[in-house]
Amino acid sequence: MEFKKLGDYFLLRMDRGERVRNTLDGFLQQQGVASGYLQGIGALEQVELGYYSIPDRRYLQRTMPGVYELLSLSGNITTVDGQPFVHAHAVLSDAHFRTLGGHFFDGLVAVTLELVIRPFPESVQRAEHADFGLNLLKLS
Repeated sequence: MEFKKLGDYFLLRMDRGERVRNTLDGFLQQQGVASGYLQGIGALEQVELGYYSIPDRRYLQRTMPGVYELLSLSGNITTVDGQPFVHAHAVLSDAHFRTLGGHFFDGLVAVTLELVIRPFPESVQRAEHADFGLNLLKLS
């Protein structure tokens, strides 16, 4: 991974074979990014996506075999239990130009992943919401 600081933003490039979440989590801790916004494009494989089942109060997860164009990765960075927490969704395209998407858990960089991260000027926390069993934004 390489990165460059551009004013209030970071521009990151992850390379083939890098595990997205491990690399991203390490970068956020190293740079002290407690909260912010991220978006990215690239090519991934072994992408782990999810769909939150409200009645079951859990994510239904699936690993997608093969290589995909990452059309859009967008989400936010907040803090849970003192650690950066990434909540992101992804839209992917396969070799037949079919799209699929969902909650982004992880993936392996197939060619490159280009991310823009904009830290927020103050920390934003998450707290568990009793109705859903999820850590939702705590804004008050």
